[in-house]
Amino acid sequence: MPAVAVKRGTGPRPKREERNEPREPDVRQKVEGLERQDRQEREAAFFDELSKRALSEDADDFRPGTAGGNLGAMFDWLGDLHGKRVLDLCCGTGTTSLLLAQSGAEEVIGCDVSDSSLDVARGRAAVLDAGQRPSFVQHDLETPHAEWEGHFDVLFGSYALHHLDLRRCLPVLSGYLRPGGRSVFLETSARNPLLRWSRRWLTGRLGVPRYGTVDERPLTRDDLQTISCHLGGCQVINGDYAFLRILDRQILHYRSRALSGICAAGDTLLSRAYPSGSYHIIVACGPVADHGTPGSYSL
Repeated sequence: MPAVAVKRGTGPRPKREERNEPREPDVRQKVEGLERQDRQEREAAFFDELSKRALSEDADDFRPGTAGGNLGAMFDWLGDLHGKRVLDLCCGTGTTSLLLAQSGAEEVIGCDVSDSSLDVARGRAAVLDAGQRPSFVQHDLETPHAEWEGHFDVLFGSYALHHLDLRRCLPVLSGYLRPGGRSVFLETSARNPLLRWSRRWLTGRLGVPRYGTVDERPLTRDDLQTISCHLGGCQVINGDYAFLRILDRQILHYRSRALSGICAAGDTLLSRAYPSGSYHIIVACGPVADHGTPGSYSL
C-alpha cells in the first residue's frame, strides 16, 4: 500500500482537554486572590489588636448608649426599623449592632473579619434581653454568603466601605437586599485636597500617628458613583464637620484644650463656608434617597 503523506498543520487541531494537557492558571486572578487575602489579614490583625483596648475599657459594665451625631442622622434617615432585617457591615465590637437592635429591628446580624472584635461584641450583647440580641458572624464581605441572598431590608455600615474593594463587595452586597431595600453608610471622604495630601505624605511619618490600616482609603466621587449604580441611587449627606479637628488629632496631638477649642470653632465656621471640606459623609442609598435631606446632594 502506497504511503500517504500528511502535511504538517492540516486537519483539526485537538483541543487542550483532548490532549490531556493541564490548563495554565490565570496568573492575574491568582495574584489578586493573594493580595486580597493579605489585605484582609492585615485588617483583621489591626482590629484584633484594637478590640483588646475595647475589652479593657468595658470592664464588664458596658452599657449601650444612644445614637447621636452622625449615627443619629443615619437612624433618622432610616426611620422606623420595626420588622426590618438589618446587616451591620464591619460591625467591629458591636456598638452599632446593639443600637440597631434597641431600635426595634426584627433581626440584626453584625458581620466582621476580626474574630476578637466579634468576641467583644458578643459579650456586649449580653446586656440586652435574649430576644433583642443581635447575632454576630465572622465573614468576608467580598465573598457571597448564600443564606443572605435577598434577606435584608437594610444594609448599615459605620466606616465600612472604605476598607473594602468596591468592585468585589458591591455586587455581593446588592444581592443581599430585598426589593426596595435601603443602605446607609458613614464614611470618610476624599473631597478635601489638604486632607488627601496629609494622609499621603504625613500619616505614619514625622511622628504623625496612623489611626487606621494602610489599606483603607477615603471615598472619591467615582467611588460614590459606583456605589450609586449598585445600590439604587445615592444621596450624600455632609456629616459632622471635621477638618481642623482631624489636624488637631493627627498633627497637634490635642496639645492644648484651648487650641482644640479653636479648631472646633474653626470647623463650625468652615462648615458654612466650605461644607464639602468635611472628612465625614453619610452615604444613603435606596428609595428614600430621592426625597432629599438638608445639606445633601444626589448623584
